Amino acid sequence: MVSGQKRGTIEVFYLEPRPPFDEGPFQKEERDLIDGIARTLSLAVERHLAMDKLKKAKADAESASKAKSQFL
Repeated sequence: MVSGQKRGTIEVFYLEPRPPFDEGPFQKEERDLIDGIARTLSLAVERHLAMDKLKKAKADAESASKAKSQFL
């Protein structure tokens, strides 16, 4: 999830058949690992989006400052 929206999925594949589990297709440790990776990726994407917005805001402010200087 990024900014409250689903942005992708993580899939896990095994090279060998796995025995059935009572707790679902993944063991608790595997689910914790997948959740941790997903959280880390989500934070990285959100940080990247925020940096893009910041760069655009700085560029807009610089452009406005130049326009003001030219006007004055």
